[in-house]
Amino acid sequence: MKVVYLIANIYRPGSGVIPPFFAGREKEIRVFQERLESTKRGLPSHLAIIGDYATGKTVLLKKFDELAAKDCFTYTCIAGAESTPEFFTSLIRGMSLKVKARFGETALKKLSGKISVSELSVSVFGTGGALKFESVGQAQLSFKEYLMQLWEEIGDKSKAIIIFLDDLDTAEDFRNTMMTLRNAVMELGDSCKVMIVVSGTERLYEKMHEAHAPLVRFFEPLELENLAPDEARKAIMEPAKNAGKEYDEAVVEKIVQYCAGQPYYLQEICYHIFEVSEGKRIGMAEFELGFDAAFSDIVKLMIERKVSGLSKSEMKLLSFFEPKKAMTFTDIVEVASGSKMKKSTATTSLNRLNKKGFVKKIGLGQDKGKYLVKDSMILIFLKKTASWNQ
Repeated sequence: MKVVYLIANIYRPGSGVIPPFFAGREKEIRVFQERLESTKRGLPSHLAIIGDYATGKTVLLKKFDELAAKDCFTYTCIAGAESTPEFFTSLIRGMSLKVKARFGETALKKLSGKISVSELSVSVFGTGGALKFESVGQAQLSFKEYLMQLWEEIGDKSKAIIIFLDDLDTAEDFRNTMMTLRNAVMELGDSCKVMIVVSGTERLYEKMHEAHAPLVRFFEPLELENLAPDEARKAIMEPAKNAGKEYDEAVVEKIVQYCAGQPYYLQEICYHIFEVSEGKRIGMAEFELGFDAAFSDIVKLMIERKVSGLSKSEMKLLSFFEPKKAMTFTDIVEVASGSKMKKSTATTSLNRLNKKGFVKKIGLGQDKGKYLVKDSMILIFLKKTASWNQ
């Protein structure tokens, strides 16, 4: 991914706060802005941001919100494990609070007066009564009317309504929630300008396919990638420079190697190194101290959970890889046989690791057909602990 974080101790890793130093993500921002402009012209274009845990989806959505809020009405929320009626109850309530905060209570009262659904009107107006849709169909009709009347009220003040829904793959009734979102917006047609951006793990993409294949075309997937080496170096050095510190070149290269472009790892490592550094220069001594603390946190928060579902043979095969080094199937089998692993076991383990997302089969370029480990920190963990051999 391509989000860069400030490594000052006021920004704990995983805080979700938009950092003062935000670099990279040019492709993702360009795609979002193109679709935003299309929506403003009356041609809504919706997105699904796909990325692994801790790849910065939440921070990226907040950046999108910041860009869109200049001339649009925006609302961002993190989805919870709610039923579809509960989800839309929370969504409408949250959007209503944002209307009040952005345009004042008068605008909220006018909006309430335009809505024909009595339960919805009472809740939006805030005079009491609990808004709770009894069915998916009622939620869909009410959400559609809410958007339509909201646009009628604020359309002269905003160029579009942009809704950001984070972690949507955690929704309890995923299929009905996604279908309700799509159907309500589709039924609006060109009567109002609405754009929806959802985010989730790779499972979100799979679940959309399983629920209803056309959802993938409606919410066009945009997959987050890790930082390129040059972007990672900039992510490390620039914030330190702004904080009056400077890394030794060897330290920068170590961090680049260990984080392999994964932004959360980069942030965690830099944060801990910054914490133990006292002088202006950050050398290998500070790196060793900071990395040990960072690695401990990363293992507890990320790695142990990730590898908990792997078999010993899968962990053993994974440990044969090196960070950022692609291997052919023949190379993998040869290394496995040298460790007394049968070819059939190696083949089965490799296929499972590929399916689970731990290794990636490269589809293009000079390394086409080779396998690459996506998370270098897992390799460090396996080599440090040899847990697969216990």
